[in-house]
Amino acid sequence: MRLNRPTPSTASASSSSSLALDLGAKLSNYARAGIHRYWVVDLRHRILHDHRDPDRFGRRYRQVHSLTTGEVVFELGDARIGVPVAAILPD
Repeated sequence: MRLNRPTPSTASASSSSSLALDLGAKLSNYARAGIHRYWVVDLRHRILHDHRDPDRFGRRYRQVHSLTTGEVVFELGDARIGVPVAAILPD
């Protein structure tokens, strides 16, 4: 018997020293697992990398949006909510 488990829609990682790992092996694993959305917060450069539309076989994401502090993230889950990138980044 196979159980239908929901796939998480968003995973996130804050990185300062692990950016290469977060954008490499972790990204590949999350795409393969079908995580619909994967955020990587680059603390040093103050950028939110928003990865969407996983390619499970290619182990990558088809869409990548790199957002800075003046921009807004939309479509969190099923809701259409705007969240300023500045609110996600620490001061």
